[in-house]
Amino acid sequence: MWVSKNRDERKEEFIRTALELFMKKGYENTSLNDILRVMNITKGSFYHNFSSREELLESCVRMIAEDYSAVASEAAGQSGSNALDMLIRLSSDTMKLRTRQEWLFEIFKAIEYDERNAFLYRRITERIIADTEKHVEKIIAKGVLEKTFFVEEAGMAAELYIRILMLYKQQIAKALREEAGKNATEKKLVILEAMFSRVISGLLGLDASRMDYLKIY
Repeated sequence: MWVSKNRDERKEEFIRTALELFMKKGYENTSLNDILRVMNITKGSFYHNFSSREELLESCVRMIAEDYSAVASEAAGQSGSNALDMLIRLSSDTMKLRTRQEWLFEIFKAIEYDERNAFLYRRITERIIADTEKHVEKIIAKGVLEKTFFVEEAGMAAELYIRILMLYKQQIAKALREEAGKNATEKKLVILEAMFSRVISGLLGLDASRMDYLKIY
């Protein structure tokens, strides 16, 4: 039965329904009619809230990406912290995003590993980078001033850092999903942490021994 809701509630319902269907069927295989059928709502109501399917897609992308931007903003806004501590907090809090909105995290994780959602995942990834890059650039620029980081272009380094961090997060999730036994998983995580530390240290120009992510994670 159709229930009257205010516009913000209705828009969120559209977004949640769409994301759940994308997770189950894939973005390309989900039609507007599929969404309307699940919500038991008319097409007119959809166009009252969104101008197009593309606008709905962008709203879905924004809902997932905004937590990453919030984490980056919080890390860059720490008063009294040095740049290295800010960066480590950013990485640690990114790993712990599940605690902010578990439902949304599970949706993103499902999309991430589903070939049917490759286009949607690329859109989300690029949005995360666009929204967080300025905060990471601020941290790296601070590290350059503190003579902790040695990079020639903070903006370029920020984008690379985010992409590497997202890849690191993917690899941790993959290691935890594999049923290889506790010791084998822990060994793989230690190797990942060492590799990630070396890559990030090379990017920022500092000693790899100062980049201890896994213990915080």
